[in-house]
Amino acid sequence: IKFGSPAYRMEYLLILASHTLKVAISCTMLPNLLLMTVEQGNGVNETVILTVKQGYDLDKLFQTNELCKALAAKSLTIEAAVDQLEDLIDAPATWSGPAYVLACGGCSAFVAPLAFGGSLADSVVAGVLGLLVGILDLLTGKLEALSYTYEVLAATLTSVFGGNDPATQICYTGVTLSTLFIILPGLSIATSFIELNSLNVISGTVRLATGLVKTLSLAFGILLGSRIATLYSPCPSAGALTDWDHSQWIMPLFLILFALCQGVQLRASPRQFGIITVAVFVAFGISQVLTRISFGTEPTAAVAAFGVGVVGNVYSRISHNPGIAPILAGILMLVPGGLGVRSSLSLIAPAVSASGTSGAVVVQMILISLCIALGVLCSRIV
Repeated sequence: IKFGSPAYRMEYLLILASHTLKVAISCTMLPNLLLMTVEQGNGVNETVILTVKQGYDLDKLFQTNELCKALAAKSLTIEAAVDQLEDLIDAPATWSGPAYVLACGGCSAFVAPLAFGGSLADSVVAGVLGLLVGILDLLTGKLEALSYTYEVLAATLTSVFGGNDPATQICYTGVTLSTLFIILPGLSIATSFIELNSLNVISGTVRLATGLVKTLSLAFGILLGSRIATLYSPCPSAGALTDWDHSQWIMPLFLILFALCQGVQLRASPRQFGIITVAVFVAFGISQVLTRISFGTEPTAAVAAFGVGVVGNVYSRISHNPGIAPILAGILMLVPGGLGVRSSLSLIAPAVSASGTSGAVVVQMILISLCIALGVLCSRIV
């Protein structure tokens, strides 16, 4: 849970370990809670309740999977596995705090042209504000009180400083959503549908509700910041970096840099950067091609998610390690988190959002999430 394992993967590993140890168990997972009942065989059952703060550390998740495989193969005693697991939990994060902050700034800067059609100026502003969000994220681990208002505070500060005079040609919406990219709840919402479709109903429902509440919190923070700044600027269409005729030479570079920053932000090890980059290229490439032939938003999301899932499955079968790293990185290119914030903004203040009626956007967000989930699940057949 602490390292970012999905519910269905956790349950599979627990059952695998129970078979190895010849112990009958039943377990249920929530995003930050594990309930496990161990049958003693004499009519008495022992229930274990474990509360862990959810997070992402793909390198430690990789090492934990290696321990599980060694334990299942009986090449490692349970006492030694427990000792190694405790050392892994107590070990410092894969990447230092400054590296994480720089990665947050890089993700915001590079996602501006890739996902929100931003210009070079938008990328610079989003990158600087992304550093601020990264610093706030680190502070939430040290100040518990700040963690309860982190989303609202980050969205408010971003909205205050992200607005600018129209003469500067800064896209207010693009800069704001690019800056908040690392905390947009799209990944949580898409993951919830994956868990719901894999019959992890409780975990999926809780994760979905959490994602929707986070969406509303971000929308409220954006609205509050915009009211403080009282500055709105239209997104200029001229000179956008994502124009197909002028960006072919720079888009691959931006994708590589975004993938590297995303790997650091997810605390992946350097040996996982290669497959993360491949997944990002697959997600972006399929989306761009299908979008240009007007394939439709929802089918495009499903096909792109299927491609990302295939990459993860091929990597898993070749390396015998879970494909969660490439799948997470690829889904982050597809998640409708920005759409969710736009829909929430239109619910709170219709005059602020120009993305259409709130009901239609909410339905589209849910449909895209469902299509992403179905694409990933269908890829498991391959």
